[in-house]
Amino acid sequence: MGEETIVIKGVDERAYKKLKSKAAREGLTMGQAASKAFVGWSSSEQSLLVRRIRDRDRMRTDSETMDKIRSKQKILNDWSSEQVIRKWRDRRH
Repeated sequence: MGEETIVIKGVDERAYKKLKSKAAREGLTMGQAASKAFVGWSSSEQSLLVRRIRDRDRMRTDSETMDKIRSKQKILNDWSSEQVIRKWRDRRH
């Protein structure tokens, strides 16, 4: 692949400095380090998507298990999650 000059706007300054420092320690140019970062980030997103698709059967089984557990729980008619949250918020102030 050929090299290309690319300008990227809006890069977080701390992230840039961290990458530049690591590149220098490993004897890489910023272009080489950025290319590695791009490849790593893009492949991690892709593998996450593949993992999600592959685990559909497990998700279905796990959700059925959770439904069974919930069906055995005692229902409290006088309990309100809204009231509990408001109580917690009031305590923080």
